[in-house]
Amino acid sequence: MSSEEPAYDFLARAARRAARGPAPLVAGLFEAWRKAFPDEDPAAALACSGRALTELALCRRPRDEHWVGDVAEIAGALGIDADRLISLLRAAEAVERFGSAHPADASQAGRLLAARDHEADE
Repeated sequence: MSSEEPAYDFLARAARRAARGPAPLVAGLFEAWRKAFPDEDPAAALACSGRALTELALCRRPRDEHWVGDVAEIAGALGIDADRLISLLRAAEAVERFGSAHPADASQAGRLLAARDHEADE
């Protein structure tokens, strides 16, 4: 066991907690992205290591007025391709905004599932 593993475990736990909290961290965007793309691995989408993904999750979200510059700075610091990061974060922001604008309740979830089941039968 390397001396980095306990520190990485601590970072990973912090990132998971941050995703559920109110802080404006990238971890919250990962939660939205994972809900929309449950079969996709964000590390694979970004072509980065799990450690880089954990560190990314703990970064503050890009500021609206400096969005592209902030993303480029984050990508450079973590060794992640900026274009891939832009694509992932934009998709996550869109999912997050759509979810907050159109929240689904339990009764809607059943209707949507039924609609999907019906389409699958055709």
